[in-house]
Amino acid sequence: MQLLDFVNGIHITDKNITEPQKMSAIREALRRFSDTCPLTKVKDIQGDAGFDYDLPDDFQPLTSHIISIELPIDNRPASILERNEFGVYQTDTAYVLRFSSRKPTLKFRLKYTLTHGADGTTIPTEDFYSVVNLATAYVCGALANFYITTSSPSIRADVVDYRKKSDEYRSQAKFYLELFKNAIDAKGVPSRIGEWDIYRLWEPSGVPLE
Repeated sequence: MQLLDFVNGIHITDKNITEPQKMSAIREALRRFSDTCPLTKVKDIQGDAGFDYDLPDDFQPLTSHIISIELPIDNRPASILERNEFGVYQTDTAYVLRFSSRKPTLKFRLKYTLTHGADGTTIPTEDFYSVVNLATAYVCGALANFYITTSSPSIRADVVDYRKKSDEYRSQAKFYLELFKNAIDAKGVPSRIGEWDIYRLWEPSGVPLE
C-alpha cells in the first residue's frame, strides 16, 4: 500500500480536498521528512584527470546534497575530502560535480542524499507512520485554511459552522504534527517544522501550492 492509502485510512474523507491535493500534501511531507532523515546513496565514479564529473542520474540538484567524497576509496581510515574541495556547479547545460583544485585519476566514492519516493517504499519501517502523520497534518491544515478563507456563498451562509470546521481541522493538524515531531525528536534529530508551516499548502483561492 502507498502513503495515500494510509492517509485516506485516517478518516480524511472531506469532499473539499481531492486526491491530487492530498498527493501535494504527501510530497511536502516527504520533502520535509527528507530534510531531516534523507535517503542516502553511494556511487563510485572513475576519475579521468578532470575537474568536472556527471552527477548520478537520480541526483536531484534542487534537493539532493553531497554528504561526502572519499578519495581514494577503501583507505583505513577513510580518506574523506574537505567540503571546500568540491561542489555542485551549474553549467549552461547541466549540474555537475566540480573539484576545486584536484584532478582525480583514481576511483572516488560519492555519498549523497535523495528525497524519499511518493510510494513510501524507501522510508525506514520505523518512520513510515511518522510520515503518514505529517502528511495528514498537512491535509488537515489545508482543510482548516480552506474553511476559514473560502468565499463560497453557501459557506458564508453558515459561517459559524465552517469556522467550527476550521477549528476542528486545525486541532487535528496540530495533533498529527505533534505525533510526527515527537517520533522524529526521539531519534535525536530535531524536526524543525513549526505549526504555521502546515497551513500554507492551500491559498484562499482553494488551489494547493505545489
